[in-house]
Amino acid sequence: MPTQAAAPAAGQQPNGQQRHQQGGFSAVISTVLRMAVMWYVMSYMRGSQQPQPKPGQTPPAGVAAPLYSKGDLLDIYVYVSESPYMHDRSAAELVWSQQEVGLATTAERTFTYNYKPSERVKNNGTLYSHVVVARSGVDLDTPSDELPADSLFVKSHSLVSFMPRRQNKTGTNLLSEGGNFTTQKTNKTETWISYYKPNLTIALVDHFQAYQRSAIPPQLSSVLTLNADGQYYPIVYFDEFWLLRDKLLPMNSTVEEVPLHVTIKTQSFWWMQIQQQVCYMVWSL
Repeated sequence: MPTQAAAPAAGQQPNGQQRHQQGGFSAVISTVLRMAVMWYVMSYMRGSQQPQPKPGQTPPAGVAAPLYSKGDLLDIYVYVSESPYMHDRSAAELVWSQQEVGLATTAERTFTYNYKPSERVKNNGTLYSHVVVARSGVDLDTPSDELPADSLFVKSHSLVSFMPRRQNKTGTNLLSEGGNFTTQKTNKTETWISYYKPNLTIALVDHFQAYQRSAIPPQLSSVLTLNADGQYYPIVYFDEFWLLRDKLLPMNSTVEEVPLHVTIKTQSFWWMQIQQQVCYMVWSL
């Protein structure tokens, strides 16, 4: 007698449907890779046609050029604050500092800091990281009007996300007729809370190409910071590609201390573009 195939368990999808979903995701990744390759080739061709001024030199009108050179030594200071802007360093908490970091040449550096959230942060408050990047040897206590031009800059990033509270969507009825366990849907109002990001990855992107300001690709313009002369500071990209939702920590009044894993690394321009494209495609589904 032929063996009868087992029916799919409750809540599971037939194998064909699972394969269809997996195939759909693979198609998305494949499409993203093709788009990224095309964009990279086109941007490289556009950039190669653009005269490349030396880093630090004032570029021609309408041209965005790198202000620093690959391998320049940097001092990096990581602060946290409840304010989205860092007007005063004394009001922020210094988490970590590193000296003589080679721009786009450094090996990965990591550090874990134990952060004690305030009552405000525990109760849906905001929290930001402020990364101060300075040329090596620059004293941060120097008055701003005495600092060498373009010798430091600040990049800020939110360390919390606001999302619906995680909850079970089914409840178990222990008193069902006949003593059998049953599940029933619950219709609770969604409550939004803050989720803490335990990882802060600071990527120094290996990219030093000049562009016509009117033709800077959108993916690149979102991470460029220009000075008044049209030169751009080193590209600092906050890499959250592997920071999945299940790694985020819900904040509440019982939280006393949470880790902040800080990483400083070099990242290729190519890989940054892949991440941006994948995230865009996924959020567009």
